[in-house]
Amino acid sequence: MSKKWLFFLIISVLTTFANTKRVCESGWIPYGDHCYYFSMTSATLKDAVVNKMLWNEFNFSGTECSCRAKMNDRPGCSKSIKNLWICVTDLLQNHSFVYISNGYNVQEDDNNWDKGQPDPDNTEHCVALPAGYKGWHDYPCDSMFHFVCKRRKI
Repeated sequence: MSKKWLFFLIISVLTTFANTKRVCESGWIPYGDHCYYFSMTSATLKDAVVNKMLWNEFNFSGTECSCRAKMNDRPGCSKSIKNLWICVTDLLQNHSFVYISNGYNVQEDDNNWDKGQPDPDNTEHCVALPAGYKGWHDYPCDSMFHFVCKRRKI
């Protein structure tokens, strides 16, 4: 093969890859530069974390969960999903909430909390975003809620 043809072949391949539009896999919902998967079944927070790790997408922070409200109005997003776990807990130290994915503290003045949250009792240690509310609520960790995974478009 001549150098001219080899050069043409390389340019053609690179152009094809550069023009390829990134998409989401079947069952995932596109939003911005990412794809989101909403579980069809509910799980405890522990089981939701295991599922996220299996998806290799354990970087879903609470801040990103705020786009759930926008996504709930998008076609293909199940209206039956009532609550979504976000990976925030105070299991290590009561009333000291951290992101499970990276261990960073949730700031006390964080505006992601709904009014009156977190609850002052000592039985609710895991955080979810309930349907119909704009802020976080803490719940018992053995509650059964849906979860969401996030990944970059492929």
